[in-house]
Amino acid sequence: MAKGARENVGFHALKCQLSVLGNTSDVQIGEALIVNDGETDNILQEPVGLFPDIEEDKVPTHLLVRDQVYWFTARRPERLKIHDQT
Repeated sequence: MAKGARENVGFHALKCQLSVLGNTSDVQIGEALIVNDGETDNILQEPVGLFPDIEEDKVPTHLLVRDQVYWFTARRPERLKIHDQT
């Protein structure tokens, strides 16, 4: 590691209740985060952003909750293909 560079490791967690089919249970969800020195770590030949754009080549078969609004609107003709694949 370069002189003066820091590396921090952290864990963010969220405690909540999950209810599935009438059964409720306590759960803890989270992610491990590692903050690296961007000048010496992860050097790529071509620069890539943290969240690069993804070009979808097919309609999803399973949707995340946050994606449902996007796919189930009248302005999305692809949404009909989701039901046709069954």
